Amino acid sequence: MTYEEAVELLESGQLSREDFERVKQRRNAAICEAYVNGVSVHALSEEYGISTQRIRQILRRNGVTKRDQFQAPRRHHLGMSQVGITVTDSVKEKLKQEAQRRGMTMSSFGAELLKESLDALRVA
Repeated sequence: MTYEEAVELLESGQLSREDFERVKQRRNAAICEAYVNGVSVHALSEEYGISTQRIRQILRRNGVTKRDQFQAPRRHHLGMSQVGITVTDSVKEKLKQEAQRRGMTMSSFGAELLKESLDALRVA
């Protein structure tokens, strides 16, 4: 269950506060883990659809210290807009759902899709 789904269920009374907190903690743990592994605050903000300020709050509240520019290898990735691809919100949502179904972050799912596309081009 996504955080957004949990919010809707909580608001409609179909999810307990305790279960909602578990979903929220899983999301926050995934954010912290991704940051520690080199994903930028900006990329996390885009992936989770929340502000960079909120990402920083989550990191701080979970004891993750801010890294400086020389710490931890940073993952450099191209966003779709940087390569001239426009994606509608509905397509982004479908991609998010598929990434979640596969148990992947949007970053790793996007990298996998790109690799598959490049492999297909090599075969053709």
